[in-house]
Amino acid sequence: MATEAAPAGLSKKTVIIWAITIILPLAIMLIPTNEIFNIKLKLYVAITLMGILIMAFESLNQLALAILLPVAYIVFQLAPANVVFSSWLSYIPWMMVGGLLLAEVLNGIGLLDRVAYKCIILTGGTYLGILAGIALAGVVMFIFIPGQTMIIMATLGYGICVALDLGRSRASAGIMLTAAVATALPQHFIYSPNYLIYFPLGESATGPLSIGWLEFFVKNWPTLFFFLLMLALAYIMFKPRKGEAAINGADYFKTEYEKLGPMSMAEKKGAFLCVLLLLLVMLGKRLGFEPAWAFAFVPMLAFVPGINIAKMEDVQRVRFSFVFFMTACLAIGATAGALGLGTLLTQLAVPIISGMPASTFLVVAYLFIFIFNFLLTPMAIMAAFTLPLVQMAMSLGINPKAFYMFMMQSADQIVLPYENIQYLIFASFGMIGAKDFAKYMGLKTVLNVAFFFLILIPFWKLIGFFY
Repeated sequence: MATEAAPAGLSKKTVIIWAITIILPLAIMLIPTNEIFNIKLKLYVAITLMGILIMAFESLNQLALAILLPVAYIVFQLAPANVVFSSWLSYIPWMMVGGLLLAEVLNGIGLLDRVAYKCIILTGGTYLGILAGIALAGVVMFIFIPGQTMIIMATLGYGICVALDLGRSRASAGIMLTAAVATALPQHFIYSPNYLIYFPLGESATGPLSIGWLEFFVKNWPTLFFFLLMLALAYIMFKPRKGEAAINGADYFKTEYEKLGPMSMAEKKGAFLCVLLLLLVMLGKRLGFEPAWAFAFVPMLAFVPGINIAKMEDVQRVRFSFVFFMTACLAIGATAGALGLGTLLTQLAVPIISGMPASTFLVVAYLFIFIFNFLLTPMAIMAAFTLPLVQMAMSLGINPKAFYMFMMQSADQIVLPYENIQYLIFASFGMIGAKDFAKYMGLKTVLNVAFFFLILIPFWKLIGFFY
């Protein structure tokens, strides 16, 4: 009997993906209810599983999913609207809008190019100097626009590969991978909005939490040395071999920097906003407000007469769909908290983790997150598992702030580009071979495990932060 063709306009792959996306949640609905697994929990698991599968397969427009998922929770009466949409009353979405806008404004006026070229000129034009300059540029830009340097750094790395006519080569792989870690790793020692996303996800268990710029750095400054280790690894793995022509881009970067001319008034205004933002983030707690609100406030000053460096084109380039998507992920956690799912899972896990050393629990959690990275996006993992995991960690006496930092580092460990959109963007420029990517990221994961459990956790215990 011949197999029926897929409906017009739908590929076989699309049909299979949607069949999985629909059938698995329906299978959940066939599970009998009991006193613990009641109808509301069953509906929540089914709806959330469907949402996570859509995230994993990227089978629906991001904005559409961001609206459908939380609305489904309300329609099926799993939680009231004020709970499901509670993240809109927090600083998270407004902080992200401001950060995304500021990145577009600074890129549009040319300030970010100036910073990047200057950093590479300062470190020299040799291959090692280029990698060091990219790393330095990543850190400097992350300080002022944390969490928003991904596209900027990817474009910078690709531009260098093209300008030096490196093509798809080992040297290009080293440059692009250095740009990737210079985007991702600073968030582990510089105050980052990405880290703050965990706070509302676990708030029903931890209560309100906050952290300042200085506190974040003091607790995590050893991670800076891991960043330098990854820079050294990129140089060792991808430096020109004996007999290959040496790479020297000093003249190119000096020429490009000179093309920018003297610093414009718009760039000076942009630099002023960056300094103001940094000061407010550092001093926010002393001034009596959550520092993250500065990311929502300061970028809007770019529209004020007298500064006026923002253009309508900058606003149009802001990825508002990503902001909605993030709040939808936060709605997963908020609804789970309202249903008591985190507490339930923790109670079920207590017999398993009872008497387990905290370090053993972290090893298990690390492996859990690493494996699930192959199946889900980091955002989906955060949304689905932050609440139960942090409750388990707290039951073992682990400081939730330390555990959130642990989760951030765990979610950053990947082997293949598709596991994380941030790294996928760098790979999509076509300058990194698949083997080079897997080798470098695989070594990064192994080194991170050693660094985290042998250096960072002992450091946290020494300063009294871990418990």
